[in-house]
Amino acid sequence: SILGPMLLIIYMNDLVEHVHSNCINM
Repeated sequence: SILGPMLLIIYMNDLVEHVHSNCINM
């Protein structure tokens, strides 16, 4: 099914944004 990879991509995207905002704040 396509739902697995889609959720993984969304999760990774969220994680990357979180890390980037942390880097900007530091």
